[in-house]
Amino acid sequence: YEQGADFPRYITGNGQAFGNTAGVAKKVAEQRAKSALASNISSELVALVEEGTSNVEYSATDQETISKFVDANMTKLQQSLGRTEVVLQAYREAKGESANSIEVVVYVSYDGSRARQDLLKMFEEDHKDMYPDLKKMLNVK
Repeated sequence: YEQGADFPRYITGNGQAFGNTAGVAKKVAEQRAKSALASNISSELVALVEEGTSNVEYSATDQETISKFVDANMTKLQQSLGRTEVVLQAYREAKGESANSIEVVVYVSYDGSRARQDLLKMFEEDHKDMYPDLKKMLNVK
């Protein structure tokens, strides 16, 4: 988090996968990490709305609308994510049932200000009435 900010500067996600080759396992782990990243971005927004820590207060109905909208648009959010930064990649030979299996763990991060822009763009298209308040709450000019 930046000082005085309610939304994190960077948001992270991680994914893990097993495969016969490192390349296949890495690709699957990256997709899972992006999915976790989108989920974490959504969670940050919903928590911000529910906690009411900003200058904008939402009714229970508005909070529910925002939560449902974010849940319903997880795939759209994941697809709208721009370039994610791979922070960590770890490979190891998996022991056990399959002797030739490779495990890959990937951690990715995404710029929090870009995440705010992505969320606002989604709301601008579908919920124009809430857009000004969300923009103010997310501190986007």
